[in-house]
Amino acid sequence: MGTVKAITIVSDTEVVVDMMVRRDAAAHIRLNAVASIASDGLMGNKLVSIEPLTGTSGPLIDGSVLNTLTRARYRRDAARARHLQR
Repeated sequence: MGTVKAITIVSDTEVVVDMMVRRDAAAHIRLNAVASIASDGLMGNKLVSIEPLTGTSGPLIDGSVLNTLTRARYRRDAARARHLQR
């Protein structure tokens, strides 16, 4: 659905990933989505995972910047969101 064009290491805990996303895929990604680095299986190929969040937001457009969360914080926040939806 896209290609990583560049990775810039900002610090030992932060990177900036410049991506190109296909227009047909971008139409389904909202600006409030959360991006994270994930692993593709046991061999550890890395990929960018884009997770939707609840709520309304416009579609991804050229130059958009997505929010990121650490995996631990994302799991905690997702669990909290599931709890609030009950």
